[in-house]
Amino acid sequence: MFVATRNNKIFISFSMGMCTNTSFLMTKIYNFLVQNGYQIVWHREDADIIILDSCGITDQILSQSESSLQGLISKFPSKQVLYIGCAAELGLEIVQEKATFITHQQYDKFNIIFNPTVLFQDINVDNLLFSQGVNNFGGRDDSVVKISQGCNNQCSYCNIRLAKGQLKSREIKEILVDIKRFVARNETVITLLADDCGSYGLDIGQNLPKLITEIIESNSKISLKIFQANPMFIIKYFEQLAPFIESNKIIFMTLPVQSASPRILKLMNRHYEIEDIKKILSKMRKINGKLLLATHFIVNFPSETLAEFNESIDLAVFFNYNIFQIYGNNKRTKANDYYNKFHYLPDELNLKMEKIEKSIKNNQINGVLKPIFS
Repeated sequence: MFVATRNNKIFISFSMGMCTNTSFLMTKIYNFLVQNGYQIVWHREDADIIILDSCGITDQILSQSESSLQGLISKFPSKQVLYIGCAAELGLEIVQEKATFITHQQYDKFNIIFNPTVLFQDINVDNLLFSQGVNNFGGRDDSVVKISQGCNNQCSYCNIRLAKGQLKSREIKEILVDIKRFVARNETVITLLADDCGSYGLDIGQNLPKLITEIIESNSKISLKIFQANPMFIIKYFEQLAPFIESNKIIFMTLPVQSASPRILKLMNRHYEIEDIKKILSKMRKINGKLLLATHFIVNFPSETLAEFNESIDLAVFFNYNIFQIYGNNKRTKANDYYNKFHYLPDELNLKMEKIEKSIKNNQINGVLKPIFS
C-alpha cells in the first residue's frame, strides 16, 4: 500500500452516478482530504492520485465500474488509483496490485495512506457535495446524518449485504452530536440516511422510533426526512411513528416497495403485504396531507407478468415520487436463479416502459424511469 504526501494532488472521480449513500461517502472523503491539507484538482491529468467510486448493483453496472478502473490504470499507469465503493468488495476479478482497493469495511486505510491530522472517522459531513437530488425531496442542501450502514435483510436481488456487510448502527448519542451541530447553525430539517433506516438499532438494542423520539426531544424545531426504510418496518412501527407524522416532525419518507404483486414480493423475499402498505399509506395521508412519500419499483423482475406490473403502476399513485428501475441481473444473488429460468420477449419490456413513460407524461403518476440498471 502506498503512502501519500501533502504534495500529492488528488482527483476524485464520480463515474457511476452515485446513490445517496455513496454521495455521503464521497463527500466525507473530500472533506477528509481538504481538512488534512491535500489539494483537490479537477482534471485527472493534473493528479498524482485518482480516487474512483464504483457500484455493483447489477452485473452490468459492476462491469462498467471495472471497465472504468481498467481504463484509468491503462491511461495513467504512473498514477496511484484508489478504488472504493461496492464494486471494490464485489469485483474481485480485477488484479488488485494495480490499484488500492478500499471496501466499506476498510475505511481505516485512509488513515494509513494519507497520514492525517484529522482521522477519517472524525470527519463530519454536513451537506452532500455530489448529490443531484430530486425536486424538493433531497439533495445538496440537505443536512444529512448517517445513522447506520449495512443490512440484515435478505432480499433476493440485492447486493448490499455482500458489499457492506451486516447492519452496523451508530449509537443514539453519537447521532445526537451531529444533530446538535446542525441545529447550532439553525439547520433544523435533517435527513436520516442509511441503507435501511427501518433496521436502525436492531443490532444495538435500539430502534427507529426510539431514535426519532430522542432527536425530537433534543429540539422541538427539528423535522426529519427518512431516506430510506424497508416498508415492513414502517408497518411494524406505525403506531409509534404516527404522532411524528401527524405533527409534521416527519416530513418525507422513501419507502422502496419494489413491487405491488404478492407473488413477486415473495420471490424478492420482501416481507410485507400490499394491502397493509395501502392501509398505512392511507392512514399517513389522513393524518398529514402534506407528508411527502417516495418509492422505488423494480420493473421486469424475473417472471413478472404485465398484469403484475400493472399492480405496481396502480400503487404508484399513492406516492409523490416514483423511481422505476429496470431489473438487472446479478449472479451473486438468489434472483439469479429466477433469471436463468425465465426469458422475456423485448416487446413485453417495451410495453412496460411505454406505460411508465405515458403515465408520467400524462401526469397520472410522478416519477422517473431508469433503464440504466438493466
